[in-house]
Amino acid sequence: MKTITSQARLFCAILLCCLPASALLAQISGNVIQKGTGQTLSGQIRYQPASRQYVVTAQGRSLTVPLDQVARVEVPKPGNLDNALQAVAAGRYTAAIPTLEQIRRDYLMLQWDVVATRALAEAYLKGMNDAARAIRMCEEIIRDNPQAQFSGELANIYWEALMADGREARLRSILTQAIQSGSRELAAIAQIKRGDIDKQNGDFRNALIDGYLRTVLLFRQISHVQPEALYKAAECFTELGMTTHAERMRQDLLQNFPQSSWAQRLRAGS
Repeated sequence: MKTITSQARLFCAILLCCLPASALLAQISGNVIQKGTGQTLSGQIRYQPASRQYVVTAQGRSLTVPLDQVARVEVPKPGNLDNALQAVAAGRYTAAIPTLEQIRRDYLMLQWDVVATRALAEAYLKGMNDAARAIRMCEEIIRDNPQAQFSGELANIYWEALMADGREARLRSILTQAIQSGSRELAAIAQIKRGDIDKQNGDFRNALIDGYLRTVLLFRQISHVQPEALYKAAECFTELGMTTHAERMRQDLLQNFPQSSWAQRLRAGS
């Protein structure tokens, strides 16, 4: 009996190895909405990166839709995604990685791959100190979805990884494009990141003028980026010996954003 069991296991292992990768992926159901006509195709959906097209299968029939003819894809959120995201937020990176890797493969170009990749890149960058791998994860998504590098889901962690890996020229090019043609929110975030590059290089004046202070003064309505900009502007003013201006930034932070993590850092003296 043991011999039969061993042989059966070996046969299954060989069979799994011989199957194409697509056969091992989860079956994802949802909608593909086409550009122009607005026609909706419903069924099991798979994206084929080699041919850059979606395959929609329903009732035994398969239809293909080229990527450039797709307005959007709608699929339900993976049931295990939220738990994995919570694990990353709690710093339990190792526990989250296998689930995020699976979602990223199963949902390639199916809406949730960007969310999973952002969390996965954070896990590799902050948990494993592997910026190069985080970049590779992001750029695999960006290859077929170029706008992802400017999306709120992926942009910030991708930019952080580029900076951590010393790819300054590439990062500056992306930030310039984001500032010139992105939303105001994205432009504000990009300016802070540009300030971070100059600050890291010891150029506190440019970090202040082109990064943090510009965000403080011109993007006041983007409130969630203000605490970081104020905190870092104060640091630069201090480095430049402009202590009165530095104190003004700190007071603005404490009075207007007292519950922010940056105000907490200031109060803690870190």
